[in-house]
Amino acid sequence: ANLVDFAIGGFAKCGTTTLMASTAKVPQVFMGNNDGREREVHDLRRSFVDQFQNRYKDHRTYFSKDGTRLLNGFKSPEILQSQDFLVNMLNHLPSIDLVITTRHPVLHFQSAYNYKYRNVNRTVYKLPEPVDLIGKCTHDCRHDCVPKVDHKAVCTEKAYFHYGLSRLHLTPLETEKEKELLDHHHLSIHPSWNGRLFLMEIGQLADSNVTRKNNWERSYEQFLGIIPNSFDTNVTHENGRSKDKIVNICDDEHRPVREVLVEVGIKASNWIREYLLKSDRVIVANREHFLALIEKWKFDPCDA
Repeated sequence: ANLVDFAIGGFAKCGTTTLMASTAKVPQVFMGNNDGREREVHDLRRSFVDQFQNRYKDHRTYFSKDGTRLLNGFKSPEILQSQDFLVNMLNHLPSIDLVITTRHPVLHFQSAYNYKYRNVNRTVYKLPEPVDLIGKCTHDCRHDCVPKVDHKAVCTEKAYFHYGLSRLHLTPLETEKEKELLDHHHLSIHPSWNGRLFLMEIGQLADSNVTRKNNWERSYEQFLGIIPNSFDTNVTHENGRSKDKIVNICDDEHRPVREVLVEVGIKASNWIREYLLKSDRVIVANREHFLALIEKWKFDPCDA
């Protein structure tokens, strides 16, 4: 059996921190931090396999004295985007279950930009214009760079959720139609993974429909195998950071960025609906609500 049962992640700025905080409150779950703090686990990204395994050395017992199944997990939003992370994780945890969160690509870009640059001294450093961040994230700085203002760390490519999800080989990846939705990307595919995927959209965490949200929480518990009614997404997570909005993505000057991201959203939404959700290893709670949320990816949220 896996030393670690599940991972929360996939993509940054999609609610993974909130989900981790809520999951860590469940008594039978250990999220890899022996000091009790709620933090991401990045050991596998850096190939620190021994360090990763040592986190769980005192958590190898699978059942408590009362017979409750104990669960080990971790959170890292880079699981599907870091090559080293994905390869190391699947080499050592080939049947790990994954909880992957997504969101509207336009709103994802806005959140990523504002998070990355909100603590930068804008009187000293000029921030990159969002329109210059269309395309790939690369690190080819040739001059004196300020790490916090390395604009290449934020880009529209980060919102290609369907690329990352396709790497899990849950779909055939055979027809020209499917390959076109994935832009014939050349990222590695990993058929050796045999776990399950719990797929969600960040709007499900903030669902105002109490009955539907309660059903989502119970479905999440069932997926992980935790005690019913022990998980609550109303747990708040305080990270001490201000919510200063540097960029309002709905300003007209950012329309070119939004247009690119809506095109991404159309392909991602269609691929998830037409291909990914046909796998019996993909679990989606409140499917109709989920489908309604990813349908919105096909439209500019600023036109609503």
